[in-house]
Amino acid sequence: MLWNEKRTILVTTFKGLADYTEQETRSLGFEIKGRHSTGLETVGSLVDCMKLCLYLRTALTVQWLVAEFDCTSADDLYREASLQPWEEMISQDGYLSINSRVENESIT
Repeated sequence: MLWNEKRTILVTTFKGLADYTEQETRSLGFEIKGRHSTGLETVGSLVDCMKLCLYLRTALTVQWLVAEFDCTSADDLYREASLQPWEEMISQDGYLSINSRVENESIT
């Protein structure tokens, strides 16, 4: 597993709490790369994700970006997800959960 590889981390929170989440994240030594009404983006490793999960009190989720791509159908989503090197990220007897933000009527 790539424990120390740096990637985008998305931290989500409730609308109205992003200022507090940003303050908490900065106090842990992370630079804010982007921000929106329900969260922020920073950069870090999986170890950093664990640290954020432990110490952020206002966060809902801490997500390590594995891939980012445009897709226009459920088939595109399945194809792109199946192309990811999951065997490098999880053990053979492990499990996987995929979260996505989809703005497409054909993908439900």
